[in-house]
Amino acid sequence: MKEIIDIVMLGGSTAFYEIMELVYDINADEKSNKQYQVIAILDDDVELHGKFLDGIEIVGGLELAHNYPNSKLVFGIGSIKTHFSREEIIRNLNIPENRFETLIHPNVKIYNSAKIGYGCIIHSGNKICHEVYIDSFVIMTYDSIIGNFTRINKFCSIANKVVILSNTIIEKNVYIGTGSIIGENIKIGSNSIVGMGTIIRKSVNNNTFIMGNPHRKMQLEQNDSDKR
Repeated sequence: MKEIIDIVMLGGSTAFYEIMELVYDINADEKSNKQYQVIAILDDDVELHGKFLDGIEIVGGLELAHNYPNSKLVFGIGSIKTHFSREEIIRNLNIPENRFETLIHPNVKIYNSAKIGYGCIIHSGNKICHEVYIDSFVIMTYDSIIGNFTRINKFCSIANKVVILSNTIIEKNVYIGTGSIIGENIKIGSNSIVGMGTIIRKSVNNNTFIMGNPHRKMQLEQNDSDKR
């Protein structure tokens, strides 16, 4: 018999619908030992309060998460526009990491030696190889490959069809855009952005926006730097 788990979703943006599809696919998987029920949505946008998404009410702001001590939380805030605010949001909530549920699509290939932290969202088609370590609150969208012995630190976001080769370190709060390739034995510094389609052949410093092939440093727009 499947364990029934109540979920409170944090965030009522477009990412909500992608996460709900992930929940439906997990629930439909005969091999899964979990059955999720989304019982409420929380969002700090007061104009959304009282509205319904997929039949589920947005009942109030994120501070209400403390009102659901027996439910798991799913952190569904993670677009490029909100990426650099995610760590601050989690810190301000002051809720233990183990309260946050990790959702992994049934068709994701995860080697037995890989480890994944709390509050991660891993969508369909990803492959996570030998002795990969993915820390808490990492988001992976679709069809990426994480090579052997790679470490991805907290609050990173990996978009579609990214390839990260072996022995790579992705520091905290990095955003990697669609179609990027990260070479072997490379370190991407914290709070950096890798633009879509970028090929990385050497390590990247902290707080850097890089893009292209060969990759080059780009100028951060004011609103991007403000978020750091």
